[in-house]
Amino acid sequence: GVFEKDFAARMVLIANNDAVIYTNASTDPYSAASGMSSWNSQLQSTLTSVIGEANYDIGHLFGASGGGGNAGCIGCICTNGSKGSGYTSPADAIPSGDNFDIDYVAHEMGHQFGGNHTFSMNNEGTGANMEPGSGSTIMGYAGITSQDIQPHSDAFFHAISIQQITNNIKAKTCSVNTNTGNSIPTASAGLDYTIPKGTPFVLTGTGTDADGDSLTYIWEQMDNASSSQTGASSAASATKASGPNFRSWTPTTAPVRYFPRMASVLTGATTTAGSEITVEALSSVARTLNFRFTVRDNKAGGSGNNSDDAVITVNSTAGPFLVTSQNSATTYSGGSSQTVTWDVAGTTANSVNTANVDILWSTDNGNTWTILLAGTPNDGSQAVTIPNSTTTTGRIMVKGSNHIFFDVNNANISVNAGSGTPDTVAPTAPTLAASGTTATTTNLSWSGATDNVGVTGYDVYQGASLIGSTASTTYTVTGLSPATTYSFSVKAKDAAGNASVSSNTASVTTLSGGTVSYCSSSASNTADERIGNVTFGSINNTSTGTAGYENFTSVSTNVTRGSAYAISITPVWTSTKYSEAYAVYIDYNGDGDFTDSGELAWTKAGSTTSPVTGSITIPSTATVGSTRMRVMMKYSSIPTSSCEAFTYGQVEDYTLNIVSSGKGDLQNTKDLITDVKLYPNPVKDQLYISNTASEDYKIFDMGGKLIDSGKLQRGSVNVSSLVKGAYMIQIGESAKRFIKN
Repeated sequence: GVFEKDFAARMVLIANNDAVIYTNASTDPYSAASGMSSWNSQLQSTLTSVIGEANYDIGHLFGASGGGGNAGCIGCICTNGSKGSGYTSPADAIPSGDNFDIDYVAHEMGHQFGGNHTFSMNNEGTGANMEPGSGSTIMGYAGITSQDIQPHSDAFFHAISIQQITNNIKAKTCSVNTNTGNSIPTASAGLDYTIPKGTPFVLTGTGTDADGDSLTYIWEQMDNASSSQTGASSAASATKASGPNFRSWTPTTAPVRYFPRMASVLTGATTTAGSEITVEALSSVARTLNFRFTVRDNKAGGSGNNSDDAVITVNSTAGPFLVTSQNSATTYSGGSSQTVTWDVAGTTANSVNTANVDILWSTDNGNTWTILLAGTPNDGSQAVTIPNSTTTTGRIMVKGSNHIFFDVNNANISVNAGSGTPDTVAPTAPTLAASGTTATTTNLSWSGATDNVGVTGYDVYQGASLIGSTASTTYTVTGLSPATTYSFSVKAKDAAGNASVSSNTASVTTLSGGTVSYCSSSASNTADERIGNVTFGSINNTSTGTAGYENFTSVSTNVTRGSAYAISITPVWTSTKYSEAYAVYIDYNGDGDFTDSGELAWTKAGSTTSPVTGSITIPSTATVGSTRMRVMMKYSSIPTSSCEAFTYGQVEDYTLNIVSSGKGDLQNTKDLITDVKLYPNPVKDQLYISNTASEDYKIFDMGGKLIDSGKLQRGSVNVSSLVKGAYMIQIGESAKRFIKN
């Protein structure tokens, strides 16, 4: 069932359930269908007296006719006096079938379990109105509004419903929790991107399962509708600057979603129509789109799910990025050279910053794609060789290299295959270089490969061994040993299977792992001022040492690439409060110094503020593993170097363990949600926070100034008084960035 699949929650009938089954309308304890508004209280009274509050966790009445349903409460499972007040009754006098079970029963029980409505045609202020119009998932109103997406609900819960209901189950104590032994799948949504306006894009996630279960994937928008985005304004629209613009589609076995659907893209459309309203629309205005990638393992007997979020920013200066050739039906000979053109539309700058594009070919009307050319300049024109394979449904896609935006020509291309000589010409050899070598990794990049038809990819070799293949012109080698010399080369290949000769050999020697030596830094006088406390991640170190340098490298915290963390430093003065300035250095690439770009992670000008606070974001390119963090406090002025020796203040070193992004393995329903999440983001009034055990919060501006603090109220904080801009909210040991509109 859907509750077992989405929440690992199984409902078991109590032993004496037959005591509350009534077949005689004249003697049952319920009003006629015309008075069903009384059924909530009548059911609750009946279950309390006949079954007893201590003997059940949820009660629900199935009426024979009348048409309608009412949960009687939200999130009331396990709550005496209200947990048995939900009912569902069919309009057609047939209380069975998928439409009744999903549209009505699962919907009302979803309320009892803690889910709010997800439609946006009406705004209830719960922070869950994340579907256009009626919505199409279980907690929507598909088929019964004037803004319908489709006639009936699909049999799955929206990601926001999974979040709400799982959190409610975790908060209750009446369930019997059984370890299923099921390994929870992993989920990674990938990087955040900035895309041009009015341009299709594709999101691709990854998921794995230690048990080898059959995974399904879904991408869903996580933007709550505003109070003005109701009725007709709840439809998807190019000019919506916030709120839901993309409906949810049924989970599939592919972790990929095109926006809008490929069927719409193929016609040149930027929208997708539902039964009554537009259900998908590319944005023509600047805005932020929040998406959640959910992976389900569909395990019988107690399934698990995991999720990860991605933020897509629409830039209103760049775009639309459009293919401008082959937009009417045409026929080519296989093997012929044809020119593809496109409107670059500012995508080489304007935060999109895409210098190269890939050109792809489909023979089946966009169902599958192969690369014709990889990494060709994003200059608006490129000759390609049409593959020598007969088709009447050929299409060309131009896509940003290592990016998500793309466009497809608007008409089918027919190809007449010739009987000419097969392609036997190999690509030219690439030119290879290595950079950024650490104790365990190195970065390879190359250029210069050409082909008479087109380069489709590259094979990467370590010595004589093939270690990977890629369509891009970069590759990161991991798992190397410290203080070891390696040789690498690359071969280019084309669609016909021809491979170039090897590139030049790039030799690298990895750094000496575990033996890096950092420069010294110290103050000569701590009599008047020193560092009293450093808090960062799980580090919360109160120090009393009076040496000018204190080595706390035995104190460590884990930090995740791409995540932000609050930093707090508390000075201690003997008597007079002097102006203190601060610098925090982090050796992100583990090479034994703090001189690389970005390794001055945070500074604070001189002041008598105590404590001083701010935020540090770990770069997504940081080297995984243990590294050094240096905290410096200096009288009056910011330290000028990580190796500086100065008079007044103190220096402390700590250890950071940098880990890659992703969620940890989970073992049962109680652990299904582990990562703090914010919604809506951007936010106007009420910011909702989920998946945290802490109720204490602090809000900082991006300069590190504490703006607000307090306790969460019902899992949210009112930020309406904040001025527009970017902020960090710290909850427990986690910090998240949000935008105030």
